[in-house]
Amino acid sequence: MIISDWFIWLLFGHFFGDFLFQNDWMSMNKKSNVVACWVHCTIYTITVVIFLFFGGLDLSLFSMILIYISHHIFDGSYLLDYWFKLIGTRSWDTHIPRHSDGSLDLTGNNNNLGRLVSISFGAIVYVVADNILHLFLMFLIVKYTVL
Repeated sequence: MIISDWFIWLLFGHFFGDFLFQNDWMSMNKKSNVVACWVHCTIYTITVVIFLFFGGLDLSLFSMILIYISHHIFDGSYLLDYWFKLIGTRSWDTHIPRHSDGSLDLTGNNNNLGRLVSISFGAIVYVVADNILHLFLMFLIVKYTVL
């Protein structure tokens, strides 16, 4: 099976939109601040649409809305965290201490190398899983609404 050119453009659009065009404010606040999530998902969707256009695909408004909604569902919620808890694996924040209200304690008072390694591994697992889900959903959206 040969990877279609449009999928390569989809990959580039995803990586540019999700990494190169997402600043710290969006990244750190998109789960707790609807405006941060809206801004990130809008920039992300526009970026993906532009890259797919250069790849030869003209997406319908319906396809664009589906890309936006699918991205917003994962980035604006803790769905992936719930999934990790369900299957019993660690997320990026599994070993970070929390305040009594449940928010993360990022004060840096916990200088434990084992904890640092565990957090780093969890971050890698989280990023990979997040990207797999985004790309798979967009693949399905393009395949069934455009092609």
